[in-house]
Amino acid sequence: MKTIATTLALAALVAALPAKDAAAQDFPTEAIRFVVGYPPGGSTDITARILADWLTQNTDATFVVENRAGGSGVVGVSSVVNSRPDGHTLSFAASPEIALGQALGREVPYDVGEDLRPITMVGQVQFVLVGREGLPADDLQGLIEHAEANPGTLSFASFGTGTSNHLVGEAFKAKTGIDALHVPYNGSAPAMVDLLGGRVDYAFDTVPVVLPHIASGALKPLGIATLERSDQAPDIPTLDEQGLDGFVGGTWFGLFAPAGVEDGRVAWLNETLGKALTSEEVAAQLRDRGVELIHTTPEELDTFVSNEIDRWIEVVETSGVTVE
Repeated sequence: MKTIATTLALAALVAALPAKDAAAQDFPTEAIRFVVGYPPGGSTDITARILADWLTQNTDATFVVENRAGGSGVVGVSSVVNSRPDGHTLSFAASPEIALGQALGREVPYDVGEDLRPITMVGQVQFVLVGREGLPADDLQGLIEHAEANPGTLSFASFGTGTSNHLVGEAFKAKTGIDALHVPYNGSAPAMVDLLGGRVDYAFDTVPVVLPHIASGALKPLGIATLERSDQAPDIPTLDEQGLDGFVGGTWFGLFAPAGVEDGRVAWLNETLGKALTSEEVAAQLRDRGVELIHTTPEELDTFVSNEIDRWIEVVETSGVTVE
């Protein structure tokens, strides 16, 4: 025979179930926006658009991309932080505005740990170390030996001070002992122009950007900053296998909601994004662009970001990098 307490407990449980189901069923009620903090055409934007298109075609929801460029991604993240925390506006962010800015101590109008809620990792793009034509080095050891024989004469290009390949370049210098002058540019394209013109000696850039120049003989591949060789460039040895133990470098993308989005919506978003991130169709579209898709739990992304911030804080402190 049921006690009054048991009956009341069962009634409360049954009463709660429809409310939970209703909460799950009333989301989304409008298009879900991926806010990208960069102009159209870059790796972050292209990845977001391919995912949004696939999700719109293969789920019951509509996904769109909105570009809000400025401040190395900061403007886009800020707009999401200040949006309604209902799960319809998400930050499709890259490492500079999430981890690198924190490590560099930039003054930004948000706190990653307090104002953003992780949804899932999306993917990563690894860097290749390439040298100019005529550089008297064909691999990592050759570059180190040339630097030792000619101290203070080497230079390396970056997308700009405090960007992902700048900090990877500084970490590379610290690990190898190479003395090289950092030459910042306003993005990958102008940096590549000067590298191809021989005005700088080496740079880290993405697989899709450098492969055509390697194929033409205009650039020398010195190593790839991954632990395993790239499927797109299997002939390029990793820096790790050349003796730079554990050295990896690149940029990554993650999806974040404003703080305050309820657990059920975070779970729905993570599960739904997981369908795209584990789709071979999506992977095939992004593979040639050098993007490796990754699906994580929100907790895994949170831990990853925290570790990334700590990692780059150490690089910044070692190198003395500052950003105005």
